[in-house]
Amino acid sequence: MQDSNDLKDRIKNKRKELGLTQRELASLISVSPQVVSNWERGYTPEIGTEDLTRLAVALNTTANFLLGLDSKTKDSNLEKDIVDPTDDVDNIPEYIELNRMLRKMPKKDIKELLTFAKVREQSKDLDDDDDF
Repeated sequence: MQDSNDLKDRIKNKRKELGLTQRELASLISVSPQVVSNWERGYTPEIGTEDLTRLAVALNTTANFLLGLDSKTKDSNLEKDIVDPTDDVDNIPEYIELNRMLRKMPKKDIKELLTFAKVREQSKDLDDDDDF
């Protein structure tokens, strides 16, 4: 059984550390804001494995940390800079952070960022062609 006091505090503290609202966290892990609120208040005695896994990824931590089984917030055996192309991008912490930032960005800044990304992608393609 999960210790709901530690669990609720760890969820809330990690969410706030990342600057996420309950609504933003709920959106990232496909639950309602009420569910996140219930978790943080300890009203939900058990969190399912699937929800716990999505929660850990969104909070850039491990399920063991959230459950109080490990004091390390991240698994030191994981290479955080290596992204498996088969991973769902919605579960990559950097994507989550970028998505959160984009939601707050004015449209003109998003267009400018997109233009930059396209130019960078094209220049990488040209650099790759030089290898032949």
